[in-house]
Amino acid sequence: KCMTELQSSLIKKEKQASGINLSSDLHVNHSHDKLVQSVVVKETKPLDFSKVKRWIGELLWEPDAESGLDIFRVKGILNIHNEKHIFVVQAVHETFEIEASKELWTSKSFENEDRESRIIFIGRNLKAAKLSLRACVYGQT
Repeated sequence: KCMTELQSSLIKKEKQASGINLSSDLHVNHSHDKLVQSVVVKETKPLDFSKVKRWIGELLWEPDAESGLDIFRVKGILNIHNEKHIFVVQAVHETFEIEASKELWTSKSFENEDRESRIIFIGRNLKAAKLSLRACVYGQT
């Protein structure tokens, strides 16, 4: 399987937060070559929206040629500083969007969850260090 139970659960929550109706469980019935991998990055501190937008853009539009980083898909939920709404990030290859969802961090779907940003990257040559949200933390210089 391409995704772990945690990743599947995260995608379900992201779809709920973005208003997508889930009528059945998420199933992955296809396979990839062995070089395709998925990485989940998390950050507990609130993020700066403009830093996140710039960071995602750099990862997708200006990849480091030496590392061979090749991102196919990005999905995640973001805790943006001073925002009550959960923000959703989605990307396919070089196209991405970050939008406020209708879902609040205080809603029933997230009442027992920490306000933690979580992003899943699917691609080749994913380096966990390069995929850190630390530089996007609000107030971080």
